[in-house]
Amino acid sequence: MSARQVLDPRMPQNNDSAALRIYGRWRDGYSTNVPGRSTPILVHVYGAPIPVGEPLFVRKRVQLIALSPISYRTRKPSLFYSNSYDVYDPQIVGCVVGAHMQRDGGPMLFAVDNERLVSTVGLVILAVPFIVGLSLAPVEDDCPREWVKELLAKVQSQVVMHITATVCDNLQKGETPIQVLQYPEPEEEEELDRAVNPPAQVWRPWLV
Repeated sequence: MSARQVLDPRMPQNNDSAALRIYGRWRDGYSTNVPGRSTPILVHVYGAPIPVGEPLFVRKRVQLIALSPISYRTRKPSLFYSNSYDVYDPQIVGCVVGAHMQRDGGPMLFAVDNERLVSTVGLVILAVPFIVGLSLAPVEDDCPREWVKELLAKVQSQVVMHITATVCDNLQKGETPIQVLQYPEPEEEEELDRAVNPPAQVWRPWLV
């Protein structure tokens, strides 16, 4: 288990299973205060427009692979309005620690505890759309931690599912290795690397 990951001993663990790869686009980021911690944690919200092939539930291990529109790196007008994506690895891997079904027809929301120390993002919220006949069946709210339940209930995010999207995923199969985070640079033809210095190891008792 990662030094960063502090899991609830009341919840059965399945960390030995392979992480389910989920594709998502960054939507929002903010800091939030949580019980037992004097400083806020960084939360990122991602929309998942690509259909997820397996059920998501609390304790399910996932890896988020971020989507970047191909139009960001090309000047071809034909691609500006297409659902075609490059990918990059935001170094987000961990277990689902909360699930919430919006009552107004919005997406299903899942909170993921990020265990990768090279990322400053401590918690990720995935907004997964529900489409009758295509999406997985909706889940009942499952939030063992009350503060996660309250956080998910405040999220307002709409996601459109792209059934015919093209994803150019050249990353290795399975979980990607831990490495320095690199972002693609919009409107640039050449790949530029942005190195992020990994933070020191952090014990996160507020997730217990």
